[in-house]
Amino acid sequence: MACSAILAIAKKQKQPSEIAKKRFRATVEQAAVGITHPDETGRYLRVNQKFCEIVGYTASELLLRTWMDVTYPEDIDADLKQNKKLFAGEIDSFKMEKRLLHKDGHVVWVNITVSLIKEPLSGAIYNVVVTEDISDRKKTEAALKESEERFRQLAENIESVFWMVNVQPQEIIYISPGYEKIWGRSCADLYANGRFFADSLHPEDRERVIANLTRKIEYEGEIEYRIVRPDGKTCWIRDRAFPIKNQSGKVYRIVGLAVDITARKQAEKNIRESEERFRQLAENIQDSVWLMSADLTDLLYLSPAYEQIWGRSREELYADPLKMMEWVHPEDKLLLEEGMGRVLQGEFTNTEYRIFLPDGTIRWVCDRAFPIYDESGQIYRIAGICENISDRKFTEARIQAALREKEVLLKEIHHRVKNNMQIISSLLQLQAQYIEDEPTLALFEESQTRIHSMALIHEQLYQSENLDQIALSPYVENLVANLYQSFGCGNTSIQFNLKVDPIYLNIETAIPCGLIINELVSNSLKYAFVSSLEGEIAINFHEINFHQFHLTIQDNGRGFPADFDVENTETLGLRLVRMLAYQLEASIAIDSQRGTCYNLIFQELNYRQRI
Repeated sequence: MACSAILAIAKKQKQPSEIAKKRFRATVEQAAVGITHPDETGRYLRVNQKFCEIVGYTASELLLRTWMDVTYPEDIDADLKQNKKLFAGEIDSFKMEKRLLHKDGHVVWVNITVSLIKEPLSGAIYNVVVTEDISDRKKTEAALKESEERFRQLAENIESVFWMVNVQPQEIIYISPGYEKIWGRSCADLYANGRFFADSLHPEDRERVIANLTRKIEYEGEIEYRIVRPDGKTCWIRDRAFPIKNQSGKVYRIVGLAVDITARKQAEKNIRESEERFRQLAENIQDSVWLMSADLTDLLYLSPAYEQIWGRSREELYADPLKMMEWVHPEDKLLLEEGMGRVLQGEFTNTEYRIFLPDGTIRWVCDRAFPIYDESGQIYRIAGICENISDRKFTEARIQAALREKEVLLKEIHHRVKNNMQIISSLLQLQAQYIEDEPTLALFEESQTRIHSMALIHEQLYQSENLDQIALSPYVENLVANLYQSFGCGNTSIQFNLKVDPIYLNIETAIPCGLIINELVSNSLKYAFVSSLEGEIAINFHEINFHQFHLTIQDNGRGFPADFDVENTETLGLRLVRMLAYQLEASIAIDSQRGTCYNLIFQELNYRQRI
């Protein structure tokens, strides 16, 4: 309005008086817009104060410049083109938006209205340019454009569907491209015919959703529903709507965000089915399943089997979970507390303890507890299974008692076998007293040593805690000591060098092994040192592989005669050694270069385990 009035005054003024000039000048100076008079060359003839403020120059500075000097370079050509048309009489006026350069260098957006003036008296021709500063509007428009671009990029790049509708009339203003991916339908069809939205709703949800969308929305709301895609696939949608109000407070638009929650719904369904399977399992097994918070103060779940095992109601324990410690046997409370402490450290525990039933009866239970972790790796639940193991404990007690009885019986058997062998040995000794034939007497004495080697095993067994294994090192030491004494070596300098590993053999292997040592050491004591009272007998017994052994018996005596055939000898001792080696499935090698050396390699015999 101001621009039009100023231009009208300028055109109507044909005979300006001094009063009129002053009035016109005052009007121009006080105008809220910039006003300039450039001539055809562009030089400023007159400028008002507002224009000086817009470009930051003084009036005297501007009167030495042209409008091209303060115009942004890229906008000069368009302005010049319009000015040529104006001075050529092709147009009466023109409007345009352009950029001016402020004195400090920053850009000022303006809207100019330009008209041509011809003074009748002086004949001067120049333009009247009304300049309006629109920088703030341009900034607002730029900000709005940037905001709209961000919104567009956001809306078009999210998987969810952003939508906007008018209230009156009801029409879809915007739908983001995510609609085509989720609904499987084109946005263009929805813009053209909004009813396609209702057609896509699942028949069972259509009435409810339409009623929700058509009601008056004053506040934020949310609804979940199903849609049916053209390919027949059903998807679950969560739709959140927000009302937008105008300045008068009335809702004129509704915006919303529709999210595909099909995967979540399927996961929820899977969880429900899993929980149902767990519930059916937990409530139909004889063991009690429980779930507690990590601080052990809240009992979250307890299966019905608890009442059968503990003889108490679940409600009582739900009310006070820590009360269960009152029903634990005093001697087992610390064990249970330590077990729960280890679970909180991330361990799986298996704790057996006793509880008191309401009638005072003691019952054994086994609690298998384990931690449950959240997504961050922190323990947030403790779960477990409690089993009634009273029958097992009572059975174990009976078995232990039976085993103890059997151990006593086995020890008594070994003791009696040893005593019977001692009696046989004593009978042979008594009988030997009446024998005057030296070879016959020698046979009796050899039989005694053999009997003693076997009796020694039974003696060691009934004195041992382990009734199935013979500690070889003490057995060999006792056997050699007995042979040393039996052959009257007390007045000789025959030395024994024993190197026996801490080996344990079962009785099936130990007896033939002991008899072989007995025979070979006896042979060395009888025949190796006939012409000398000095000598050495070495026994080495080592485990070379798992349950594979190497036995070496060596003396430094005179060895076998040159014409002695070891393999075909008929002497009882060596025949017995070969038989026992065969029983042990052992390889045997004899070396008589320097004394006599026997090398046996065998494995422990693997007979059926005795009960």
